[in-house]
Amino acid sequence: MLKNFAVLLLVAACLVSCHDQEKEREKEKQKIMTEIERLDLLRRKAKEFVSEQEAVFSAKEAEYTTWKVGHLADLKRYQNVIAKAEKELKEAEQSLSKDQRFATHILSSGQDSTIKALSVFFVKKAQNRVEALKGVIARTRKAHDNTKKAITEKEPIYLKQIETLESDLKISQTTYDSLNALHTAEVGKLAKFGGDD
Repeated sequence: MLKNFAVLLLVAACLVSCHDQEKEREKEKQKIMTEIERLDLLRRKAKEFVSEQEAVFSAKEAEYTTWKVGHLADLKRYQNVIAKAEKELKEAEQSLSKDQRFATHILSSGQDSTIKALSVFFVKKAQNRVEALKGVIARTRKAHDNTKKAITEKEPIYLKQIETLESDLKISQTTYDSLNALHTAEVGKLAKFGGDD
């Protein structure tokens, strides 16, 4: 009877031990599942943040590209206006020179006052054309120089902003990748844990 009692105690001790082990296993499994849920939530938040940062980064790159292309187009347009105006100015100055020589000849000859007045009118008209073209060239050069200055001053700011956004995005992506790896590891633990049942 004592022998049966000893066996009974041994069986009871095994059952208690098995029950304690089962409780520990269940507790460990619950801990892993809680960690998976926590990591999953962090992963989703990190992914949302990465998506937002990607959108901001893309928008800033697009803004910079549009700005730069627009300013380069302005520079090209100003250069074309200056080249055209300089060509027209050269022609207008040649025409003015001829008109002045002609007017000097007319004024010194015995022509009537109508012809003299007309020759003076043409000289004045040619002078006005020359002055107008010089004004166009001066204003266009100033606009060209201001645009070039704006590019020189603002481009480094744009590039620094883009560099900072890209750096922040890389950090966020690395964080997301790390959370993903941790989540995968915990899921792997749970799978192994479940396989032991």
